[in-house]
Amino acid sequence: MKTIKRAISPWPRRILGNYIVEKFLSFYNYVLYKKNPLVQIMYLIIAIGGFAVYVFVGFMRLIPGPYVGEYHKTVGTWIMMFCYLSFIIACNSSPGIIRKSNHTKAIKRYPYDNLIYLKNNECKTCKFTKPARSKHCSMCNICIEKFDHHCIWINNCVGLNNYRYFIMFVGSHAVVCTYGAIIGILVFIGIIEEQKLWTSQYINYKTGEKLNATVWIVLRYLLDHEFPFAFVTILCIVMTIMLSCFFGYHLWLAMTNVTTNERYKNAALFGYFTEKLDFLNFWKENFDSNHTE
Repeated sequence: MKTIKRAISPWPRRILGNYIVEKFLSFYNYVLYKKNPLVQIMYLIIAIGGFAVYVFVGFMRLIPGPYVGEYHKTVGTWIMMFCYLSFIIACNSSPGIIRKSNHTKAIKRYPYDNLIYLKNNECKTCKFTKPARSKHCSMCNICIEKFDHHCIWINNCVGLNNYRYFIMFVGSHAVVCTYGAIIGILVFIGIIEEQKLWTSQYINYKTGEKLNATVWIVLRYLLDHEFPFAFVTILCIVMTIMLSCFFGYHLWLAMTNVTTNERYKNAALFGYFTEKLDFLNFWKENFDSNHTE
């Protein structure tokens, strides 16, 4: 893109050459501005790899344990399978593409508010009047009814027809991460209890010093001896917080019948009018004729 080329300073071209810089810009544009499966592939690596660690380490060596029963293998597997299913559905479901065949119906679906959605506002790409609450996605190059956002994780727009599948996708992954985090913590509590790690002494291999157990020493011991399972457990804890907040946010949007796109537009509009109001107040206080001497 020309704007990106202008933003690049001359020295990378001098050092790397035009060919390498152009290839980098092309890849940069592809990743950020073109519809592509790279983040989907990353999701599959994380989701399948994380579950594989749970199966080959957790299921085969650590479960069952003092606080985790055998049945968690079955329950965890079914939840993970549902997550994979929700991912496939969200990736392949239509978001509500506006075409000439359904344009009239889309126009009648929602009224114009004459504030952020104006009548006779034409989409320059699709060459028809934009229905209220719709938006043209530059990545997919299509207009979407009740557009929410373009999700790079499912490589698909989220709109009128597939918003429920997107919420199912996010919600199911919030559940599986929460489940994985709880089971992982219980597994490690069982290991600590079975191996009596709180009452053991530890040796610093560099100094030979004997150390009593502390929270940090026990955690270091568990990381050293069960690193793959510990890493996945920590990842589940972090993702539980992030996905639960994100899931709650979208539930709130759904209950208030507002899209992510509309929330951004309303915030921008509020900021615009606030700025104008501040300017008018400043003008009245400093330049109004009634206040001049």
